[in-house]
Amino acid sequence: MLLIAIATAEILFWVLLVAGLLVRYALKAPRIGAGLLLATPVVDLALLILTYIDLSTGRSSNFLHGLSAIYIGYSIALGPTIIKSLDKKIAKRFGRPVNADADESAHQTALSTWRRTCLASLISLILLGLGIIVAGIQGSFWLIYWAIVAVFIPAMWWFIGPRRAKKAEARRRAGDPSFRAGNPAVAD
Repeated sequence: MLLIAIATAEILFWVLLVAGLLVRYALKAPRIGAGLLLATPVVDLALLILTYIDLSTGRSSNFLHGLSAIYIGYSIALGPTIIKSLDKKIAKRFGRPVNADADESAHQTALSTWRRTCLASLISLILLGLGIIVAGIQGSFWLIYWAIVAVFIPAMWWFIGPRRAKKAEARRRAGDPSFRAGNPAVAD
């Protein structure tokens, strides 16, 4: 049941996102569109409640309880960025004026995403800790497993994000011939 709830939450996130943006721009109903976009956190809240209800039944936690906490943490931390990015793209597509962000370097963008990843892991750890309290330490193997994963995700992200982008920028500035313009990821 929890697997279906997680999949449904992910599908609803994208359905609400696309519907909200289409209603906002194609149907020219910005308030209704904003309402649909604001409904995305409600889906996360429903999943959170369902997860804790399932944990409170007295059974041991399972893989999906931890996955649910990670999903919710990352949805909360990265969801607004995804919504904002798609909102700008759709607005531009429909000919609406878009506020231009200051040009950030690839390193700055990667660093910003990494900070959100740290926040997502922190939120996930809090949710996992609450899950351990609800389930009790005896039945919390999978919650502890996912807590360890949540700690290591930002560390791994650092190496594939900000660190790699910084190295690529340094190589680009130095005129490294192996650097391919427009694709800093290839530079490593």
